[in-house]
Amino acid sequence: MKKSLLLITICIGLSIFFYPTASNTKENGSPGEKTNSPMDGQNCTGCHSGTINSGIGTATITTSIPSSGYSIGGTYTITITGIKSNCTKFGFELTAESGSSKAGTFLITNSTATKFASGTNNTAVTHKTAGTSGNTTKIWSMDWTATANSSVSTTFYAALMFANNNGNNSGDNVFTTSLVILENTQIPSWDCDPSTGICSDPGTGNGQYSSLSACNTACVITPTWDCDGQGNCSDPGTGLGAYTSLSSCQMVCINVAINEEISNLLIYPNPAKNTLTIDGNYTSATIYNVFGKVVLITDYQKTIDVSTLSNGIYSININTAHASTIKKIIIAK
Repeated sequence: MKKSLLLITICIGLSIFFYPTASNTKENGSPGEKTNSPMDGQNCTGCHSGTINSGIGTATITTSIPSSGYSIGGTYTITITGIKSNCTKFGFELTAESGSSKAGTFLITNSTATKFASGTNNTAVTHKTAGTSGNTTKIWSMDWTATANSSVSTTFYAALMFANNNGNNSGDNVFTTSLVILENTQIPSWDCDPSTGICSDPGTGNGQYSSLSACNTACVITPTWDCDGQGNCSDPGTGLGAYTSLSSCQMVCINVAINEEISNLLIYPNPAKNTLTIDGNYTSATIYNVFGKVVLITDYQKTIDVSTLSNGIYSININTAHASTIKKIIIAK
């Protein structure tokens, strides 16, 4: 009986000893302070076996912050990218620090895939369960606002988990990365783009205007005009029209229209017998004999009946929308 009890006890002990370890992959996010930053002092190997930055894989941080640096109060997009061939399970935690304090505040832009890390409020972001699946590459994005505690420079720290999805915390890879961004300490200034009427900060401190309001007041697209070739002038709204004043445009444009209208008029046949064709845009026409007497008046019609006119030389005065011209015709029957 004693041997039986001893055997049962040994079996239970071995069962407990060899029972599979529960997964500690933190599928619904990091427990917090695992970014490998100086303030956190820990990374994902606190829960997962392995050595950081060993094995094959890459982890990067990129931002929408301009090369001139961030401005206090500005909000920017931060992107975390993890790449490991054939990996299908990913995780991360990201934070930002400046000196001996957390820097700025994070904003969740994809609440399905990301959330604030446990106990960190808005100073660190991690994944959610729905944000762990991928195929070789995994990308997470969130926004970050630079606050007063982000002065001079800010370093972003991230720890990424490339899990082998085996149900426990062994055999995973942990990679860490960081990115230093400087504050833009240039005094804000603005330049005007005359083609669009839009003011922007060149980020050099050497803009033409010291305030945005002053730039907006002065940055008005100078009216210009273009001629459409039909005697009409209009402002293209770009400041790049061919004429700097409406009057100068109209003067040239009307002449262009006149020349266009007249050059497009065709009169045939000439000599004519019973009909005369005027091909082109005109409003009216008057025919005079050699003594200057009006012998025929007509509004626009392409073919004019001249069968009542005697043989001889005539003048035809053709009126267009902007001008008139006189042509010589011959009637020969």
